[in-house]
Amino acid sequence: MTDWTELLVDPRSIRAIFGSTRPSLTGIELHKIELDRDGPTVRLHLHLPEFPVNPPKKWVERGCNRVWLKLQAIGVREVNIRGLVTEPTMDLTVFRNGDLVRVRGATDGMTLDLATDFLAIPSDSIGAYLHKPGWGW
Repeated sequence: MTDWTELLVDPRSIRAIFGSTRPSLTGIELHKIELDRDGPTVRLHLHLPEFPVNPPKKWVERGCNRVWLKLQAIGVREVNIRGLVTEPTMDLTVFRNGDLVRVRGATDGMTLDLATDFLAIPSDSIGAYLHKPGWGW
């Protein structure tokens, strides 16, 4: 199976945080989906279940334990969202399908499927926070 970060336009932002250990897209929390006619673009706001082994110093100093990122699809050809749940936790798969990159995920009550020309994580679209169970996020 292909490392999903290899399908990014520029994987440096995610690799700078996670190093040679690529983050899994298993059990991600989907917090927001933004649709924008410019591009057209879809931004998926994700919270990852794993934290980097060697996080940036500022994250350690702030006591962070969770990573959030915006996965941006540019040149979207197709997007299908079925159902809606208030706290979707799903496994995402990212793969090449011909000339397009596909992103798919599902959970009870919701499915997401999109096809796009390009997939990116802009450098300002990744960060960390302190997650305490029961505090929402």
